[in-house]
Amino acid sequence: MTTMINVPTKKATEEHERHLDYMARRSREEEEQKELLKQYTLFDEVEEDCPVNPSHYNTLKIQPMTYILANDLDFCEGSVIKYVSRWRMKNGITDLKKAIRNLELLIKNEEGKQ
Repeated sequence: MTTMINVPTKKATEEHERHLDYMARRSREEEEQKELLKQYTLFDEVEEDCPVNPSHYNTLKIQPMTYILANDLDFCEGSVIKYVSRWRMKNGITDLKKAIRNLELLIKNEEGKQ
């Protein structure tokens, strides 16, 4: 009885190496992202339902304020993020309408620059 040994082809080996490189790069990028977010973590030592850390944001993986600051968003852009992030947990359709209003203001402002 003969035993078959699977020897990877050069193409399979190259694909595997590319995949390993990709995974290493992704891991580095994730670590860099975590380090960046640490700079903007504002609410680590705040009471659970305090006005600067309201409960309607506690279920989110990233606090809207953290995202807004890390991405240097202006007022209208940040407001859109805030309202869209919390609408299910706070004011429902009203928050979506506020997000739309901020988008309209942003569009009007940008059109005025052209």
